[in-house]
Amino acid sequence: MISTTIFPGRYVQGKDARKVLGSELSRYGDRGFVICDPYVHSDLLAEFEPYMREKVRVVIEKLSGECSDEEIERLLNLIKKSEHCFIAGLGGWQDYRYSKSCGT
Repeated sequence: MISTTIFPGRYVQGKDARKVLGSELSRYGDRGFVICDPYVHSDLLAEFEPYMREKVRVVIEKLSGECSDEEIERLLNLIKKSEHCFIAGLGGWQDYRYSKSCGT
C-alpha cells in the first residue's frame, strides 16, 4: 500500500513508492532540483533515478553533512544556477528540512 501525506508538501511512502516518483514529481513541473543524503546518493539512488527520469529532468545534489547555514547557502547557490520548477528531498527528514529551507 502506498500512503501520501500533505503537510504542506507531499510525503509519499510505501512498498514500491519509488515507482510513482516520476509521476509525483511531474505534478510540480517537468524539471527539478533533488537533494539527497549521502546514504541515498551512494546506495539507493540507482533504484530511484530511473523512475524520476521517466517523467522529469532533474539535477541531483548530494548533501555534504549536517544541516547548517553554510550547507543551505551552498545548495541555494546551486539552485539559483539551475532552471527548475520544484525542489525535492530524497531520503529522510534531513533531506526534507533542507528542501524546505531552500524552497522558501
